[in-house]
Amino acid sequence: MPVTARQANRVLRAVKTRYRGWLDPKYPEDDPKLVADYAGHGYAVVWEAGPFEWAMSPIDEASVNVEMTTLAREFQPSIVVRDKPVAMPAGVACEPYSGSVLSIYED
Repeated sequence: MPVTARQANRVLRAVKTRYRGWLDPKYPEDDPKLVADYAGHGYAVVWEAGPFEWAMSPIDEASVNVEMTTLAREFQPSIVVRDKPVAMPAGVACEPYSGSVLSIYED
């Protein structure tokens, strides 16, 4: 069964939850967007203004935030900053299409 709009919107919410610190209410046009037919592959979350290669890190796994770790090491050399995992909706799988695009597929 293809991914539904409801499932795709849940993935978008998961991305926004994972990266809420990057969202600026003053600039909602820079927020991640859901695209219904991205490059003929179905739903995708597109976020050009997001952290560098954000789509390469699985949303549902704790991963090292390289950008924030680099910044924090200026003050505490041994620190490692990790992003907290966010649960993905049932029935979907995601994979990066590029560093700023997360494709959504049926699981």
